[in-house]
Amino acid sequence: MALLDAEGRVAVVGESMGYWLDSDDFAFSGQDWEETAASELGPHTFPRDWPDVYQESDALRSLLRKKGPCAAKQVSVVPDPDREQWLLAQDIQLLPLQSFANAQAIRDATDLAVVEGWAVYDILDDVTGAAFVAERYWWNATEDGTWLDFSPRPENLQQLLLVEALMPGPSREAVALTHSQNALGQQLLQLRFPKACRSGAGLVPRRASARPGAPIWAAAAGDSSNHNHHNNNHNTQPPSSSNTASNNSNSSNNQHNNHNYNHSDSNSDSSNSSNNNNNDSNNNNNSNNSNNNNHNNNSNSIILNNSNCNSTSMSNTNTSQSNHDCSGRHSNLHNIITDNFTASTAVSCDNDDINGGRTNAGDAQQPPAQRQRQQQQQQPPAVTPFLETATFSTLTPPHKMILVPKMSAASSVVAMDAEQIKACVQKVRLGDGEPIFEVLSRCEQSLELTGRLVSAGMCAALLSHLRGSAAADAARLLAALGRAAALGGGGLSRRVAETFLTGDGVQSLVDLIGSQDLAAAASAAEALGHACFRCPALQAKAFKSQAVRSLIKLLKHAPGESSFALWHLQVGQPGIAQAAFEEGAAAVLLSIIAATGTATSEEVMVNTLGALSSLVANAKGVQEALGANGAVEAVCALMASELQPLRVKEQASAALANLMSGHGENCRKAHRAAALKSFGSLLRIPGASTEHAAAALANLVASVGPKAAQSAVDDGALEALATLLESTAKPTQ
Repeated sequence: MALLDAEGRVAVVGESMGYWLDSDDFAFSGQDWEETAASELGPHTFPRDWPDVYQESDALRSLLRKKGPCAAKQVSVVPDPDREQWLLAQDIQLLPLQSFANAQAIRDATDLAVVEGWAVYDILDDVTGAAFVAERYWWNATEDGTWLDFSPRPENLQQLLLVEALMPGPSREAVALTHSQNALGQQLLQLRFPKACRSGAGLVPRRASARPGAPIWAAAAGDSSNHNHHNNNHNTQPPSSSNTASNNSNSSNNQHNNHNYNHSDSNSDSSNSSNNNNNDSNNNNNSNNSNNNNHNNNSNSIILNNSNCNSTSMSNTNTSQSNHDCSGRHSNLHNIITDNFTASTAVSCDNDDINGGRTNAGDAQQPPAQRQRQQQQQQPPAVTPFLETATFSTLTPPHKMILVPKMSAASSVVAMDAEQIKACVQKVRLGDGEPIFEVLSRCEQSLELTGRLVSAGMCAALLSHLRGSAAADAARLLAALGRAAALGGGGLSRRVAETFLTGDGVQSLVDLIGSQDLAAAASAAEALGHACFRCPALQAKAFKSQAVRSLIKLLKHAPGESSFALWHLQVGQPGIAQAAFEEGAAAVLLSIIAATGTATSEEVMVNTLGALSSLVANAKGVQEALGANGAVEAVCALMASELQPLRVKEQASAALANLMSGHGENCRKAHRAAALKSFGSLLRIPGASTEHAAAALANLVASVGPKAAQSAVDDGALEALATLLESTAKPTQ
């Protein structure tokens, strides 16, 4: 994929003239983000938790205040133009990543005014409301002040947060494309149009005569406007929604008024949100129609709008209320990666609870095994008795320690006898940090010594050092002790967990995870992950200490350790997984998987896939959000790669089994991505962990139907499974 010039041809460095985005056209806000370069920008989306984040986020307010980098005159959420509005700019060629040229072309053809300002995005590498990026952006306005943005939108974004600049920016002139501008453009295309990039589709300039909501890329065609949507009968408040452009051809003025916020620095806390004139949020309405504009704040439904997944009614799903206090940050249940709700802004919602009711493996109740098909030519799959009775429908990842061991059982280091170990632990307990550093190098080379230190009470002795000058070394040693406990067995893991519970060391670890010392933060994350292993009490305590938020923020810098901890924190904990989803975990984990290459370590990939598997198994809405954003294809690519190690493929099969569980569209995507061939290959590997591949195979064949069954026969997957069953004394689940 490449940038396009004004004629719609591939732009050439040094020759093609245009209004190209440059690094100076971006501004960042948030702790540790202000000095970020545009070339470092990762996944980003429409602001999560909107509109509450507009009033609550210091990072967003600092970006838009009068003395901020993007001083705002007016702020508005702008949906795609409706059908009548598109007619104003009929047959004008619109290019991706070139809002300057697009807005001027619309002005020249229609006399619509050009509005100069910024498009603001939420950075998914950080927690909700913590970091934002603004891109210099132009759009158009009608005589009555209604904002219209005709530029191609990123995939799955039906609305943008646009900010009119208080003062016009520097004048723009067409210049020849430079290498740096081309590199930045390629980076943004990969981030904003991943489906088109993966499919290898050529760029297709968007023309204003296209239907509202039409895709930018020919290869990614799809229209969500005709999908039917049903109520999810969970005790979770739906986000409110105003009239969408596609629902009412006369709604353009109402949309603009409903989503417009006059911005002034003196009232930045309230953001003048009283200008939001949406009157629908108080209506008592339980309709399951996705085009209905009324909303009952006390209803028990979530209205989904996702062009890439099947709609479903989950009224029979077994639900349970989370017992965890989420500090009121869950007022809206957002599918973070993609806009799964209606195209207009979600207004305030008063729900402060999390429904943690996703069924886990082994539970008596399973989620619905069938979903309604939107394609009339698709026949409902015949669900075999095997799939109906199997308990793998919502697999959780294997509960085993998966960090690569960093020590050996036999070591050439100088041994320590029992008296020396006792004396060392006593010194550390009394506040002496010197022995920590001395014993650390020995522990990382000797599993036997580390296990003896755990038995002697070294974990408890280290807790007091987590807030002192030796915090980094203490966290590193705790990680080594946790690793040894997991490998050594004999109840050592339980002893480590009990130490943190009785010694009140969880908050100290979480604080260290959020520190500026990334090495110490990574060690603390690994230590927390080991401590939380199969310990619900410690999982709950870590969650209340805001561990989820800190770990998601750390994913960008230490993906192996932080995803490992996030994995163990979520296992068997639907409430924690739901909170992780709402804080943006799915988007960050997917970005690691999708951007990975052979240079990514085995440890990072296994842990990231494990955390993703646990998230899908325990949180609602993750299947749809991940499936709509290429997770199935990305995981299938890992399984098909000859360069990926066996452990990565095993964990990838577990992730696929969860992504496909009861989800017909994800199953069809896996089938199109040749997953059956990968399952067959994995099933034929001697000694491989095959239960997840077998589960994924069963899910796929049952959902897709005879066509998939025939493919499984042709690819040898069923033959491999039959051979495995014949040779196994106790057939796997």
